[in-house]
Amino acid sequence: MKEHLNKLLAFLTAALMCVSVTGCGQDETDEEGTTTAAEITTADVSDTEATLPEVPEVSDMVKRSLVSVGNNQRLLEAIEKAKNGEDVTIAYLGGSITQGVSASSDKLNFAYLSFESFSNKYAKDPEKMHYINAGIAGTPSTLGIVRSEQDIISHNPDIVFVEFAVNDGQDLTSQLMYESLVTRLLESESKPAVILIFTVLDGGYSAQPHMQKIGEAYDLGMISVGDAINPEIEAGNMVFIGDYAADAAHPNDEGNQIICDFINYYFDNAAAAEKSPEYALPETPVYGRNYAELKNIRADSEEITSLGSFAKDSIDCFTYDTCFRHDPADGNDPLTFTADFSKLLVAVRQNSAANLGTAEIWIDGEKAGEISCYSEGGWGNIETKLIYNQSESAAHTVEIKMSEDSQEKYFYMLDIAIAE
Repeated sequence: MKEHLNKLLAFLTAALMCVSVTGCGQDETDEEGTTTAAEITTADVSDTEATLPEVPEVSDMVKRSLVSVGNNQRLLEAIEKAKNGEDVTIAYLGGSITQGVSASSDKLNFAYLSFESFSNKYAKDPEKMHYINAGIAGTPSTLGIVRSEQDIISHNPDIVFVEFAVNDGQDLTSQLMYESLVTRLLESESKPAVILIFTVLDGGYSAQPHMQKIGEAYDLGMISVGDAINPEIEAGNMVFIGDYAADAAHPNDEGNQIICDFINYYFDNAAAAEKSPEYALPETPVYGRNYAELKNIRADSEEITSLGSFAKDSIDCFTYDTCFRHDPADGNDPLTFTADFSKLLVAVRQNSAANLGTAEIWIDGEKAGEISCYSEGGWGNIETKLIYNQSESAAHTVEIKMSEDSQEKYFYMLDIAIAE
């Protein structure tokens, strides 16, 4: 009994000391030497912030390049995968600047430089890092979306950079194509982080204005070359051709390193920010997503009812290794397919060779348009054309055949794409 009384007395004494010294059960006290609930909360926040990496000090030019970090949830998860030694794929989709036309080697274009920087900074196992450069000279986002499945989405990327600002126009079709491309990438199976790069020409042209509106609505990371370098050029601190580019468009080695610095600054800022909520596509588009569900018609597609005088053949044309080839020796029977669609696009390789001809596209027995592999200024470039564009989808029969004056000529069709 005495033992129980002693224990009870000790408990009551401790409780009385708690009340007199700390005010147990109260949120705050003015007693000196005590820790308030508010102070505990502040300390917890400070500890959390302390775990985030610091952003290295950079020049004002580099700082201006960052338009927006955007929602960083997908990017931070890609960084975490790299740190854990898992496979991470970074893809770059764009025109000749992405391709690295004026870089002195494939490893000195901004795409590879930034991929290498990411790998060096975050990858536990560099062998698990995968690089995709899908830049094609002279092409807009119209071709970008047509080939997005083959060149980007099929690789299950974790991060995708998109660069078409000097190749796209500012018309509604260009705006629709770009927004549809961004949507298609964001909604693809691997759910990649999508970062927009806005390049600029010597004369100041860039499609950044409408692209940035899309990026803001979709809460994406955005990097602007023009915002960064234009003030330097205006101040006389640098010249476009020489300090940045080899010509009116294409960055030289120094320019590619500059863009890489911009990307690294984006990575640093995104990694130093609190993780965003799970990414969600905005419900309302800016211009429209009319082409986001494009489907490619390949030689083995079930929609094709006859290849006619066209044959599946190999070709060496940037990222394309197969095509629909027409040989005049094979006659002029049309390639035919049936499908439900409201939009139809065709892409061909162009050149200045006189033996290249023009094909006509007939839909439901009526000529809808034509596209030529011959161009006086052609150099092996890719031409993409919107042949058919209606508001509602319907069942159609399509025939593609050589025009009357091209039946004795060759034709190389790289892609056919439809959208409902």
